[in-house]
Amino acid sequence: MKMILFYLFFIPCIPLAAKSMDIHQVRENYPLAVDNKKICKTTLNALIHMPQSAIVMVYLGAYQAMLAKHLFNPIEKLNSFSKGKKNIEKAVTMAPNSLEVRFIRLSIQANSPRILNYRSAIEVDKNYVIKGFSSIENNHLKTLVQELSKSSTLFTPDEKKQLK
Repeated sequence: MKMILFYLFFIPCIPLAAKSMDIHQVRENYPLAVDNKKICKTTLNALIHMPQSAIVMVYLGAYQAMLAKHLFNPIEKLNSFSKGKKNIEKAVTMAPNSLEVRFIRLSIQANSPRILNYRSAIEVDKNYVIKGFSSIENNHLKTLVQELSKSSTLFTPDEKKQLK
């Protein structure tokens, strides 16, 4: 009887935990998901269940693209990255003036393998992020931008100074 109660009440709650993640947690998990498959998959699952918006769509795409790094099968890797790319571009279409959307696309393009040929908007997005950096109110996003500029060869020393 106890097992039946366990399955009836506890097991259905497990997916709800992933679904109840908010966008703040998605943002916090973003840099962690690069190296942590569990965080990447859990956050991706939560994003799938969130109401659709440009911000949700860009993070959905970013997590799908990052998931490719954690997969073994080359076909699955390519499919996951392709879905991610499509969703990122959809988000940019939905909100072309969103600095956060542009930054997420920039971070994925900056870190994607050249062979995938997803680097066409790097300069445009980089310039957009640099110009809008001083208006960023979200400290976490500001820190992510600064970390990308420090770790990437895409930014010149002068551009890095503008992002301090």
